[in-house]
Amino acid sequence: VPVACGGLRPLGAGVGEIKRMFVTAAARGRGHGRALLAELERRAREAGYDRVRLYTTEVLLEARALYADAGYHRIEMPNVDDRAEDIWLEKRL
Repeated sequence: VPVACGGLRPLGAGVGEIKRMFVTAAARGRGHGRALLAELERRAREAGYDRVRLYTTEVLLEARALYADAGYHRIEMPNVDDRAEDIWLEKRL
């Protein structure tokens, strides 16, 4: 049974974006998010990216804690579709 999903896409020269990272509610708290993030970062390195970005929101406290623990830091990015609640994060690989 699938418990997590996520994607990776190019953003620009040397930069990839982690998209749609999600762990089902029943599977949370078991390390699946951390494992998925590590795998997406590995694939980003393999693809030649030296940085990855992702966005989350203020209300996703657990996700924000995971990303901070994994070395992501907040960056300023223009709002997309006036989504002021989005928080963009970046990590050098």
